[in-house]
Amino acid sequence: MFAPLLASSILPYLAALRTPVRAARCHVRGLALLGGRATLYADRIEVTGWMWRGRFHRVVSLSSLVEVSWEPRTHRRTLRLVLVGGETLPLVLRHAGQWKYLLHQRLTDSASYQPLAWATAAAV
Repeated sequence: MFAPLLASSILPYLAALRTPVRAARCHVRGLALLGGRATLYADRIEVTGWMWRGRFHRVVSLSSLVEVSWEPRTHRRTLRLVLVGGETLPLVLRHAGQWKYLLHQRLTDSASYQPLAWATAAAV
């Protein structure tokens, strides 16, 4: 009875969560990350790689992002993710502008995302 409903509504959603939207080699500025890789999913970004102390694995939920920016004029393109609580995660990767565009597409649908909220608060 519930199997057709489950297959038609939930399973495609779960499959979308497991399918990567974009992936690229990267490193985190300030960390010695070897073989780093950033993978964008529908609901999160996963950064993996190796450090001298062992495996590095960081999952950033898209709902925890406050601001996304990038530095296009530097030699190494940096995608800067500002998280709730003020923590910054600077990812150096190719095509950082495309990543920023994809993240803005996903985040503008979220009610919690307010790009440049600090600038609008200072202007008031």
